[in-house]
Order: sequence, then C-alpha cells, then structure tokens
Amino acid sequence: VYNNMEKAYSVMTSQIANTMKKAYFDMLKEEMKEGNYLPIAEVMTEISKRLLIIVPEKRREKFAEKVNVEVIVDLICDKKWTTELREYLKFICESVFMLGAPCDDEENKKWLEEVNSNMENDYETNLPLILIQIEEKLDRIYELINQFNDNLNFQFSSFKETLKCHVNIMWKCATPNE
Repeated sequence: VYNNMEKAYSVMTSQIANTMKKAYFDMLKEEMKEGNYLPIAEVMTEISKRLLIIVPEKRREKFAEKVNVEVIVDLICDKKWTTELREYLKFICESVFMLGAPCDDEENKKWLEEVNSNMENDYETNLPLILIQIEEKLDRIYELINQFNDNLNFQFSSFKETLKCHVNIMWKCATPNE
C-alpha cells in the first residue's frame, strides 16, 4: 500500500510540475506575441545568475561579462533570431553541458543538437522552449550538487562518529583502571 501511495504521489507531483511548466511556457509565448519581452529578459537573467553560482571562480568574472543584463536586453531587442542571439544561447547551452554531470552527457549532446535546430525557426515558440529547457538542465545540475553534498555530509558525519568512537576507546585504554 505504501509503495502504491508513494508511486501515485510521485506521478502526481510530476504531472503538476509538467502542468506548471506548460502554463509558464504558454505565458512566455503569449507575452512575446503581445510584444512584452520583459518575462523573457527575466528568465535569461535568472539563468545567468544560476550559472554564475556554479561556474568555477577563476572563470566567473569573464563569464559575468558575457551574461550581464545589458547584453541580454540587446539580444532580445530585435525580436527575432539573430546571429548574436544564437551565439549567446549556444554559449549558455554549452556552458550548461560543461557544468553537467558526465552521466548526462549523451542526453545533453542530443539536447544541444535539438537547440541548434530550434534556433532556425519559430522564434516566439522556440525561444521560450529553449529557455525552459536550460532551466530544467540547471535544475538537474543543482539536484546532483545537492545529492553530492548530502552524501558528503553523511560520510563526514559517519567519519566523525567513527573517530569519536576511536577516541573514546583510546581514552579508555590510556586511562588506568581504578
């Protein structure tokens, strides 16, 4: 019973997440059709901020120059696919690929090909789609980082407990019996 409930909860959570992503995608598309590119700029800025957190420190300053808000605004002002926008998105997507886990490489290679193909047409549909996909890839990277940190913390706490045990044993052995 518990397993069935857990599975149903997982399916329901996934369906809710997919519905929310679809609604978000539809909203971005609609805003673009109405000429409001502010939500797109906000998503691109959010992506940049999330990337800056995980980019290695020695590359962060250079990276920040390429993804600042002024650059983003300039890129979407033309309201169509431009060489500059394509190059920017390729840079972002390739950065996501490089920061991703090796276990996701095959899937991410296919995704990069799909992104390149999507940048050829249907600007008002494909730009929001690509941005949402980038967000999903970043979610995956952050999820893996959190799992790694949790695992590391568990191992460290286990090590601390083991060390404490050894210290107590050594202390007892070193203390003469009374």
